[in-house]
Amino acid sequence: MRLILDRKLTRVRRRADVAGYLSVLVDSEEVKPFVQGQANGSLSLPQAERRLQTSTRVLKALIGCGHLPSHIEINPVNRCPRQVVRQDDLDVFMSRYISLHVAAEERGIHFRKLKTMLTSARVVPAFATGEVHAAFYERDMVMNLKP
Repeated sequence: MRLILDRKLTRVRRRADVAGYLSVLVDSEEVKPFVQGQANGSLSLPQAERRLQTSTRVLKALIGCGHLPSHIEINPVNRCPRQVVRQDDLDVFMSRYISLHVAAEERGIHFRKLKTMLTSARVVPAFATGEVHAAFYERDMVMNLKP
């Protein structure tokens, strides 16, 4: 209503067969820029999953155990609270840790072979596998490992 009273909308109509405020018609595309918030660079959990190349279960475990910080913010589109991961927090996490599968992909070898190499070199996962449901290692230790 404030947008109509302030004359910020150009396409406002009224239905003659309906009484009261329900008779007011506006163009939703014209209203959107006024009501949507601005995204602040945070990633939704599905976006963070894709960046980490992992599952919902693993991401929620990383967040739940405190290995990956998250917070609640208002969704800029629907204005509902949602859990998000800040881009810079995810970048810091990814620069320090790497999952077994992503490391194998980056090194171009099968993950079982990499796992054997890591075990032989006495490199242990950074987090308890049962705790986060996946094997994450210190990135430097994995990427500097000689074949």
